[in-house]
Parts: sequence; structure tokens; C-alpha cells
Amino acid sequence: MNKLNCQKLSQIISEAQLLHRQLKETLTQENVQAAKKKESEMLETLSFFERFKFQLYEQIKIIPMRQRLYSKLLDEKNENTIRSIGSDGNNRIIFQEWNKNTGQKLKERVMEKQVEAQGICLSHDGKYIYTGQEEGDDSSGRIKLINTIRVWDTETGECKQILKGHNYFVVSIIESVDGQTLFSGSYDGTIKIWDKSSGTCMQTLHGHEGHIQSVLEGKDGKTIISDADDGTIRFWDKSSGKEISKIYVDEKDTPEEERVGISKIIESSNGREMIAALSDGRIRIIDLQTLMFREIPSTYEEDRNSKFINSRMKELADIIETKNGRTIISMQGQQIFIWDKETLELLNTLSNDSGYISKISELQDGKLLTAYYDGLGIWGIPKSPTSPKKLP
Repeated sequence: MNKLNCQKLSQIISEAQLLHRQLKETLTQENVQAAKKKESEMLETLSFFERFKFQLYEQIKIIPMRQRLYSKLLDEKNENTIRSIGSDGNNRIIFQEWNKNTGQKLKERVMEKQVEAQGICLSHDGKYIYTGQEEGDDSSGRIKLINTIRVWDTETGECKQILKGHNYFVVSIIESVDGQTLFSGSYDGTIKIWDKSSGTCMQTLHGHEGHIQSVLEGKDGKTIISDADDGTIRFWDKSSGKEISKIYVDEKDTPEEERVGISKIIESSNGREMIAALSDGRIRIIDLQTLMFREIPSTYEEDRNSKFINSRMKELADIIETKNGRTIISMQGQQIFIWDKETLELLNTLSNDSGYISKISELQDGKLLTAYYDGLGIWGIPKSPTSPKKLP
């Protein structure tokens, strides 16, 4: 599709969105039935154009970092500011804020201690970073390795608190919606619930038979959801800590050595499905009522000339569901794959020459934000037929 058509389709999408907003504003009791029918037609049209807009996406902006970082988290502070957290070659955790329009670095804070973080999280208010790491402890007179969660101040870079209790790598940390609690998942197979203010471990959840990969707080605010390389997704009651249910992504009687693991899970925006990235690169969309699933195939292409074949190379670097719930976006290597969630059709494959992509996020305006080792990329519909603009 040429650039003229790109601009025309972008204009149609904007007009459809405007008409939809106007229609909702003029809805009255007298014409409610007719208006709802019109709204349904408009939503269907809008869905059609939003679905195909991704076929026009290109990398429209590159923000160079001028340092080699492995970005572990991307975030949007407001419509003009984006945030990234990463680690450099010296295991320093670095927090940065950028003006997404000019590429200007607005803030950078280096945390005061070097740690090799396995899990990382930013508090909802942006004031704290939580990292999980293995580090030396000499409090007993002898140095031994322990696994901790550190709480960092993004303004000063100081470590405010150290939480201890896990026996293996802490790879997933999240903050509760109300900001009062932390949930952590570890390779020791447990999930811990922490009181954020005191740093006290309030509960430890047992049940997984493998390394936990990710932990979520359910959209209902009452459950914790976790996944592990034992091939299960488990649901826990947040108050009691009891396991409510579990889902096997393979048949329950599949031999352990053949069982596929899970690298990441997402609860869908409608709350009725789980989206699971499997360790072999496939994506499964699981209906929580029927437990039936639909599957997106792996996009991994083996390099037959390579002497080093690692099973972890098949894993997706990241997956997200777009905010409108209609699209799933996955990443592998230097490519981004955009899938229609309903039909499972591959809408577009975006490639770049900026290096391997480590993280992806959707911005409020619908554009995509990606992280490379030495920069950030913004993807959207180009306004003119030019190459990506590399900001100074």
C-alpha cells in the first residue's frame, strides 16, 4: 500500500473515531434504539480500520541512548514522556525519562549499588523501582549468596529497603493496584506477598512444581495469577493464599520431560481469557470458562548454519495485548508480529535494523514503543514517505 493510501486510511480512522464520540454525546432516550444501531455499525467500521491500520505501521522515530543498555521495562508517564529501566554492562540499574517528541533525555538516575537484576518493576507512581537479584550477604560473618528484593528511590538512586525470603532467583515482581502490596515469583517455586511499607512477608504460596516465570494480579482485584515451567497457570485467592484452580497448557498426563513451559501470561482485557506465551514460541488463547484454546504458531525460524541451537531461542522476547483487546503483538529477534486476536491472522510483520528487541509497550496514542540495546523505537503510521527519523 502506497503512502497516499496510508494517509487516506489514517484520516478515515480519525474521522470514524470522531463520529463515534459525537454519536455517544448526542445519544438521547427518544432515539436510543436508532442510535444504538448506528453506534454498532460505527464500531464495526472502526474495528475494521483499526484492525488494518497495523498493516501500515513502520518505525517512525529512533531515540538513541548513547550507551548500551538492556531495557527490562518500558512505561509511559504522560502523553509527552516515556520511561525506561535497564541495566548496563556493569550491572548498574539505570532509570531514564525521555521526551518522546524531541528525543531529549529529561532525567537519568543510576541506582547506588550494582546488582544483576532478574526481575524488575516500577511502582505505579514512578517513585520506586523493585528489583530481584542474587547477592552476597556477610551478616553471619561468612559471605553467602542470598536472593533479595531491593526497593530503590528513583529520585536519589538510594536503596530504601531489602526484602529477604526467597531461596532462588526472583524473576517476577508486581505492585498491587492499590500500591500497598508487592507480589513476587521465584525459581524456588513460591509466590510471596509482601507488605510494602514494612517489608514483611505476609504469605507464601506453594503449589508450583517448577520455576515460576511471571505473576499477575487479577483484574477482579481478588486473585493472583501465576505461571511456571511446570506447564501450569494457577489462580490463587489473594486474601487466604489458597489455590483456587489451575490450567495445564498441555494434557495433564503429558510426561514431565515432554511438557511445554510457559514464559509469560497476560489476562485479556475482557477478563475471560488468558494469553500464554509458551516456551517453544507458540501463543495460546485460553477460554477460562470452557478451557478450550486457540493457538498462534511459533514464528521461530531455525538458522541451519548456526552451530549453536538453544531451545530458549524459540521463546518470544515479549507479548502484549493492545488496549482495545483486538490485537496481540509478539516479538522475536529483530521482528514484531501483529496478530488479529479474533481470527489469529497475521496482520503484519515489522522488521528493523536497530538490533534485537528486548521489550515492547503500547502508548496511549496507539503507537508502539520498543527497546533495543542502545535505543528506543517508536512505530506508527508514517505521515510522509521518509526513513525513520533518528532524533539527536
